[in-house]
Amino acid sequence: MQYDKASCRMVIRLWDSQRNQWHIKEVIVLGKPRTGPSDKYLKVHDAFVVPDKNGDFCSKTYADEELDAVHTFVVARITIDLWEKALAQSICWAFPGPLMIRLNEPIVEAKYFEDQSTIAFGKAGKMQRFTCRSIDIVAHETTHAILTTLFSSTTLNKNLENRAFTESICDISSIIVKNKLSGNVFDSKNTDFTKANYLSEFALGYSDTKDDNFGIRSALEKLNVAARWSTPYSKSSFLTNKFYHKFIQLLLVGNESMDTSLDKLFSEIGHILLVKNKIPIIYQQLLGYFEN
Repeated sequence: MQYDKASCRMVIRLWDSQRNQWHIKEVIVLGKPRTGPSDKYLKVHDAFVVPDKNGDFCSKTYADEELDAVHTFVVARITIDLWEKALAQSICWAFPGPLMIRLNEPIVEAKYFEDQSTIAFGKAGKMQRFTCRSIDIVAHETTHAILTTLFSSTTLNKNLENRAFTESICDISSIIVKNKLSGNVFDSKNTDFTKANYLSEFALGYSDTKDDNFGIRSALEKLNVAARWSTPYSKSSFLTNKFYHKFIQLLLVGNESMDTSLDKLFSEIGHILLVKNKIPIIYQQLLGYFEN
C-alpha cells in the first residue's frame, strides 16, 4: 500500500538540549499548522502563538512559553507523520480530536491521559527541568495516544507483557523521532557501535538531562536483561535493545544511511502492528524480526 501526503517545509525554533538554548530548525511536516499552534491532529491548550506571513514559527520575540508550545507541537506532529508513513494510513484518533497538549502541568512529569484526550508535561528530575523540551519524552507520550488508534486501552494495559510492548514501542518511536530532529546522534566515525556497553551510553545521550534518570528508559537497564520480568520496563528495554542492535546491523552491514535504516525498521514495525494479532504474538514477531 502506498501512502502519500503533501508535505511542506516550515522554520521553527527548537530546544537544543546540548547547548541549553533555542535554535533555528527547518522541519518538514504534513500540512501547515495554524495559530496556536494547532491543526486537525493537535492543539496546544491555552496557547495562541501566531506564525509569520510565511507560516513559520521562528520569531525572536516569542516568550519561552510560546517557544515551548511550538517545540512540543512540532515534535508531536512529526511523531504522527512518521507513524502515518510507517502504517501507510492516516491516524484517526480513538476520540473526537484533536489531541490536546498541556504544558507546565504542576501535578505530572509526563503522561498521556486517554480519558482527557491529552498529553501533559510538567517538570522532572533534581533540576526540575521542563519535560516538554525533551524530544524523546514528547514523542513517547504522543506514541501512547497513537497506539490507542490500533489497540484498545484495555488491551494495551491488560497485563505486564502488553504494557511492556506498549512502553517499548513508545521508546523505539522516541529513538526514531529524536534521530530525525537531531541528525547527529549517531557518530559512526568515532563510535564503536558493537561494544556491549554502548546502548547505555547511547540511551543516556538521548536524555535531555544527563544528571537525571529520565529520557529513553533503556538507559537505566543492562543489555543482558534477565528473563524474569519484575516490571514492564525491564521487558520493554529488552525489546528496545533488540531494535537497537537490528538498526546497527542495517547501518554497518548494509551500508545504508541512518534515515534509510530507521525508515526501513519503522515500516516493518508498522506492517507487523497492522496485522492486529494479540500483543504477545506481535511482541514475539517483532523480537524475531529484530533478531533475524
